[in-house]
Amino acid sequence: MKKIQFVLILFITLWLLDCRKEEIPELRTTDISDITFSSGRSGGEIISDGGQSILAKGVCWISAQERWGSGQEPTIEDQKSIDATGIEAFTSTIINLNPSTTYYLRAYATSKYGTGYGPEKTFKTSEIVTDIDGNIYEEIIIGNQTWLKDNLNVTRYRDGTVIPLVSNGSVWSSTSAGAYCAYGNNNSNTAVYGALYNWYAVTDPKGLCPTGWHIPSNAELTTLTTYLGGLELAGGKMKESGTQYWHSPNTGADNSSGFTALGAGYRDMNSVFAHFMELDYIWSSSEYSSTHGISRKLYHDNVVISFSGNYKNSGFSVRCIKD
Repeated sequence: MKKIQFVLILFITLWLLDCRKEEIPELRTTDISDITFSSGRSGGEIISDGGQSILAKGVCWISAQERWGSGQEPTIEDQKSIDATGIEAFTSTIINLNPSTTYYLRAYATSKYGTGYGPEKTFKTSEIVTDIDGNIYEEIIIGNQTWLKDNLNVTRYRDGTVIPLVSNGSVWSSTSAGAYCAYGNNNSNTAVYGALYNWYAVTDPKGLCPTGWHIPSNAELTTLTTYLGGLELAGGKMKESGTQYWHSPNTGADNSSGFTALGAGYRDMNSVFAHFMELDYIWSSSEYSSTHGISRKLYHDNVVISFSGNYKNSGFSVRCIKD
C-alpha cells in the first residue's frame, strides 16, 4: 500500500511540475533593427502568459566572445533590458555594445513560475570609421554596398595636406583647385550637416575619404538607387525622417535604408548659398563634361532622387563608400 502511495505521490509531483513548466511564458523575439556601432533595437511579442501575470520582460544578450566555448544562449543572468510588465508587445533598446562585434539575443518574459525565452537572433554591430582629423563616422550596409552614414566633414586630404577653406565668394567662384566651406560660412553647420566640397576636392588624387573608402562613382550611386527602388522612390528611403533636418513636408522620408541624408543645402558656382534644409546634393567622382561633374539631388518635398550635372566649383555634400 505504501508503495502505491509513493508511486501516486511521485506521479502527481511530476504532473504538477510539468504543468508548471507549461505555465512559463511563451514569446517571439523581434528582428534586430537600427543597428549602430554601440546600440540596436529589438523586442518581443508574448504568445502566452501561461495564465500568470508577466512580472518583467525585455531582451537579453551576450557577445560571441562571451559565448565562446559554452554555446550557452543568453539568459537574464547576462546583459538585459527591462521593459515594464504586462502581455503587450514591447520594444527594447540594446545599449553599451562594442563596435564590429557579433551578439546573440533573445526576448524574455518572467512570471511567478519562471522565465520563458523567444528564439535566438544574431547580429553584428557596425564599425567606427575615423578620418584624418579624428572625426568619427558610422557605416551602414545597403544591399551589397557599405556607406558612411554621415556627410564628410574633413579639413585635410588623406595624406595630411590641408584642403583650402574658402569663404570669399569671388575666390570660390574662380578656383579650379580643391576647396571646402561650411554652409553660409557658419562653421557650426558642419557638425551636423558636414562640409560642402567642390568637385576638384572630390577628385583630388590625395584622397578625400578615410583610408579604405572612396568617393562613389556615378555607377555606384546608380547601384544604390536601383537597389532602393529606382530614382522615383529612393529619395524617400534615403532621407532622414521628420523635420529636424529637413523643412516640412519632407515628403515620403522614412530613412528605411539607413542612409540618413540631411538637407545640407549647397553653394553654387557664383558662391551663393541656397536651399538649406530643402535640398541635398551628393557628389560623385564621375565627370559629366569638362566643366561639370555628376551628382545626385534629394528634395524636401518629393521622394525622388534625381541625376544632376553641375558646375565643378559647386559646393555639395560628400558621402564615402567602402573600397
